[in-house]
Amino acid sequence: MLIGSAALLGAAHAAPLLGVKIRPACRGLPVDVQAFSSWLGRDVQLALDFLGDRSIQEWSNIGWWARCWGQLGGDVVPALSVPLLPRSGGATLEKGAEGAYDAIFTGMAQTLKNQGVRRAIIRLGWEFNGDWYPWRAQGKEEAWKRYWARAVQAMRKVEGIELRFDWCPNIGEQKVSPEKLYPGDEHVDIIGMDVYNVGRASDPLPARWRRLMDMPFGLRWH
Repeated sequence: MLIGSAALLGAAHAAPLLGVKIRPACRGLPVDVQAFSSWLGRDVQLALDFLGDRSIQEWSNIGWWARCWGQLGGDVVPALSVPLLPRSGGATLEKGAEGAYDAIFTGMAQTLKNQGVRRAIIRLGWEFNGDWYPWRAQGKEEAWKRYWARAVQAMRKVEGIELRFDWCPNIGEQKVSPEKLYPGDEHVDIIGMDVYNVGRASDPLPARWRRLMDMPFGLRWH
């Protein structure tokens, strides 16, 4: 899911990084992360979480979320999935591209800093090439790219917190080619991809792997 993250953690972590997805609403964090590390016998460097997107209030108020991640200190870097739009309330990509939500993103970064989060990976508007999230980019490619750039710029205004931005399409072309949605190197730190290793019981693993590798906008393209 995350490529190039070692740069965020320093040369000591040049080897492939270990990441985990935690339970929602911070239940068990950081105890679960520590217990998993002990069980596996290997340190966790990254932990994935998702900010809610049901309403403008849930999307924009990250205080509880930031307090949770502040508990981890600096040993585990959070990879925080941040929606570009909520599911209700009338927010749009076009409004975002014009700066309507700049203050929300600046506030998010400031809240993370205030709660002791020193560094984080921001998975901003992930799986944007599909059609299952309100920030889907199909037919609004230029607005999507402008909005992404504005959100990144707004969060980078906050000094004293190290943020890296992960541009993360879903594997495959889906509804729109991800190549049409790249906002430029100056706004992207990590090229990610969501890949789900699932299939039918009759789908042999080698065949499934070849499909993920060789499909248009698959792992080989990545």
